[in-house]
Amino acid sequence: MFRTITLGDWEFWLVERPDGLYFSVPDCGGMADSHPRVPEQLAWTEATLVALPALERVWPTTWKVPADALAALEQLLQSHGARG
Repeated sequence: MFRTITLGDWEFWLVERPDGLYFSVPDCGGMADSHPRVPEQLAWTEATLVALPALERVWPTTWKVPADALAALEQLLQSHGARG
């Protein structure tokens, strides 16, 4: 599963991998992996995800989402106007 979530001009990625579900702020890729494309987006995400302590930050731009925290993440993002 790969899902794009849109919040204003920002996109977020929700990706299911064999080892779990991950929520990410898009990074620059290549040699700049884990450097956000939009630093303000990462700062907003860091401050906002504090409300969901079940999420585990695994990379500077990526959080692992336990299955039982997915609904809370979706609700939090929707409360800020996210679509997708």
